Amino acid sequence: MLLHAGWGDPVDGLWFIGIEEGSGWVGGPEVVGKWFADSAERIQSLAGMTYESGIAAEGLPAARGSKVKYWEQKIVDGLRALESQSQNDVAPALWSPGSKVFHSNLYPLARPRVMSQPPYFATHFGVTDAGAYRDRVFESRFAALQRLRVTAGPQAIVCFGKGFWPEFAWLLGLDPGLAREGGGGNFRYFDEAHVVLAPFFGWWHMSGKKAQDISAKLHEWNVKLDY
Repeated sequence: MLLHAGWGDPVDGLWFIGIEEGSGWVGGPEVVGKWFADSAERIQSLAGMTYESGIAAEGLPAARGSKVKYWEQKIVDGLRALESQSQNDVAPALWSPGSKVFHSNLYPLARPRVMSQPPYFATHFGVTDAGAYRDRVFESRFAALQRLRVTAGPQAIVCFGKGFWPEFAWLLGLDPGLAREGGGGNFRYFDEAHVVLAPFFGWWHMSGKKAQDISAKLHEWNVKLDY
């Protein structure tokens, strides 16, 4: 689980990074094991991590919340509207092969609360408390995601969840001195790294205007999805 990066089309495109997987994982290790078994034909490897390919928005497990799908699609559609290509072009479904849109998370499993400790932590990670789990993620998963980023070469990365901006910055090696505030403090932009730190993609945290602001910044950075 620590080395399962996420889902979508990771190479030379647009990455979104959230906090952790949806709450559907809280059923325990048998739920996760069954999902991996059922998804085996879609699992691919890159730079020492696995990810789920061959997936479209309609085929997502219920664990993957509609809010995330909605706002990522909104941002992608906004970017497409700003691009010079014909608006009659048919874009691949979100996260499907050829879409150049990829989703990952800081943490690989969901919990009822971010730092709570479900019983299956010991089963999956061999740790005895939530702090040890966090250390394990930082030591192994973050290092693996950094290698994946180098190999996949995303054009830009949008990280969402304001309470976790320091973790996103650590993961991506961002220099706080290079941050530019935007949207009245709703965003931090790192122009050289092409990284946006954004609010959580929830109904109360995001808005159409905020999604448009992110799309506009990606367009300013010349992000092209090329479909």
